[in-house]
Amino acid sequence: MMRSVLSRFAAVIMGLTAVPAAAEIRAVFVGIDRYQFSRAHVPDAGFDDLSGAVGDTLRLKAALTRAYGLALDQPESGECSSASAVSQTLTNECATKANIIAAWRAAIAASAPGDTLLLYFAGHGSRFIDDRALDQASRYNSTLMASDARRPGAQAGADILDNEVRAIIDRATGAGIRVVTLFDSCNSGTASRDGNAASRTAPDLRVTGLRPQAAPAQYGSYGAYRVHLGAAGDGQDAKEVGSVGNRAGVFTTALAAALVAAPRASFADIAARVVRDVTARTTGRQVPHAEGALRASLDGPEIRVPTFAVVSDGGRLLLGGGALVGVTRGSRFALYAATTDALRATTDALRAGGDAPLLEATVAAIAPGVATLAAIGPVPADLPGRLVAREVRHDFGKTVLRVGVDDAAALAVIQQLGFVAVDARGAFQLVPSGAGMALRGRGGIVLATLPPHPPRPHSASALPPRSKRSRGWRPG
Repeated sequence: MMRSVLSRFAAVIMGLTAVPAAAEIRAVFVGIDRYQFSRAHVPDAGFDDLSGAVGDTLRLKAALTRAYGLALDQPESGECSSASAVSQTLTNECATKANIIAAWRAAIAASAPGDTLLLYFAGHGSRFIDDRALDQASRYNSTLMASDARRPGAQAGADILDNEVRAIIDRATGAGIRVVTLFDSCNSGTASRDGNAASRTAPDLRVTGLRPQAAPAQYGSYGAYRVHLGAAGDGQDAKEVGSVGNRAGVFTTALAAALVAAPRASFADIAARVVRDVTARTTGRQVPHAEGALRASLDGPEIRVPTFAVVSDGGRLLLGGGALVGVTRGSRFALYAATTDALRATTDALRAGGDAPLLEATVAAIAPGVATLAAIGPVPADLPGRLVAREVRHDFGKTVLRVGVDDAAALAVIQQLGFVAVDARGAFQLVPSGAGMALRGRGGIVLATLPPHPPRPHSASALPPRSKRSRGWRPG
């Protein structure tokens, strides 16, 4: 029980360091239909050009503009590269590996702690055999195929390896920048965005001498996080459907619709809708996947509040969590229809009558992996069969954490916690440490630290200026 109390107290004090205000969303969009070394130019290439990837970038940008009011770049006719103060788009021959990575790095350089960087890719994806790093049980790692991928005779063929994507993400999150990757490509080796019966397959690569990726020194600094939504699971194609000249990725189509239907929804709710729609559209042949800080939203921080799935079954309310994850008898939960609603609600709002849940309930019985809830008040007749629960009062029993607090701002917050007693001689002390604070335990051991936030260095963009379509490029 004491470990549970300490965990919750540490979460509270970490929340005292807020992300700087005026955070921005920056984005890099990549869409590739025409490849330099596809079958159109190299008969034995093993993969074809696409038809809907460039259009997918336009569809997603339109959805983001409508849902979030972003001032995204607007490509002019005939251009394969365009940029605004907050975004850059690369398509077809402009979307080489060097240009894509340069655009990602420029967006990081233009960002400050608390900003969000969105990286979107629509095009072919493949995989390579990892003969040394062995960070995947299958020995396969995924790739994104830039427009100059698979040059005959090249070892890695200008594919962007997932190790290289990870290095970009680590650089950003280490600097306090949130990263959201949205990839509408095949990540399982089939490299297909195909709406027909035939699969468009890109051969696997063999990459030798690859070294394991070292973990960043400051992963997730200042509230940074990573979210990834991928179009298809392992062994699946990312489908592209529609008539000639009007094709579109099934994943991007569903994603754009989800963003517009529920602006500022949590990634958990966006992913749930996309998975449902894509799975239905493809009759289970393509199932998107999601990972990372799904309790965050595109324009907001990760809300580190546990939520639980609840099933309403024949009058019973079953919570998908039990004693093994810290659920206790007598604790109180608010039940909502969606994760977004649960995360945005606060106990203050509940007391004020705002953001009212569909129902509140207490834990009446508990097992290691599941708990039974008892409703407080009448159960609505139209209560959904699946709900999301957020704890609004945790029952610690008789456990009280005694903490000495040497900071006026922190003291005002901590005095509101029912499970903490402020005691200068307590076993735990919250004290200034450098420009931040530290929670120290017995013997002076540091249990948690709160780093200070650096000032935002600038708001000007470091994205490259708009460039015209290259006229000198010819297929190799």
